[in-house]
Parts: sequence; structure tokens; C-alpha cells
Amino acid sequence: MDDDANFYIASGLGKLFKKGPGQQPQGLGTLTGITALNIDDNNHLYVATKRKELYVGNTNANFKPLTKLNENINLIELDHQNYWYGASAQGNICMGDLSGAATKIASLNYPDPQILIDQSNNVYVYSKNTNKIWHNYCGKIIF
Repeated sequence: MDDDANFYIASGLGKLFKKGPGQQPQGLGTLTGITALNIDDNNHLYVATKRKELYVGNTNANFKPLTKLNENINLIELDHQNYWYGASAQGNICMGDLSGAATKIASLNYPDPQILIDQSNNVYVYSKNTNKIWHNYCGKIIF
């Protein structure tokens, strides 16, 4: 949800929509093979595709390629300092920023990890296969 309470939705056909309270969905364009999307505190909309690409746009679309990824990511989480974190189905975690830089920061070897970021920008990675949580993606198990 953005600052104006708009939701952003991706269809199975790759169409992106913005829907505000009490409004009809507004089309924002098409990006083929969308696998994940999220919006940051500054209303940058991040969209990952099956072509291993990450796009960034504003709340009226205007998408541009941000970076090429090594693998498909199916989850994008954003911290409060304009960094994005992506999780792949294979259990890898990558991170990057608006400059287009992207780095693989962890290989958990567990499928479909979940990423949580708290208000202090602490990063937690959860694996449902092990029921363990890693703090700051460095492999330190905290639970």
C-alpha cells in the first residue's frame, strides 16, 4: 500500500493495477511473468519477473529495468533505507539498492525462505522447513 492507501496488484497475465479505496482498478501496464512486487516508503514500486529482471517504477508505472538477477525471486522485502531484499525458491537471499547494485548475501539451502524487516532495519530470514530464524541474514540462528 502506498501513502494514499492504494493497493498494487499483479494479474497472472502480467498486468499491473493500482486500486484506491472506493475506486475501480487502474491499469499501470504489463510486465510479463511477474513473480513478486512490493512498494517502499518513498513510493518506489519494485517488480520482479520470470526473466530474472527487477524493475522499479513510481505509483503511475513508468517502469525501468533496475538490475538483472541471477535467478528468479518470488519475494521482495524493503527496508527503510532504500535497500531491497529478494528471496528465491531455491533458498538464496540477495539484496540491492536503487543504483542497480545487487549481491547474493546468503544461501540457506532451504526452499522458499521468508524475509522480515523490523522498524530498526534488522533483517530476519525464516525457513518453514527448519522452523529456524536467522538474524541479519548472516546465518546466526536466534530461535
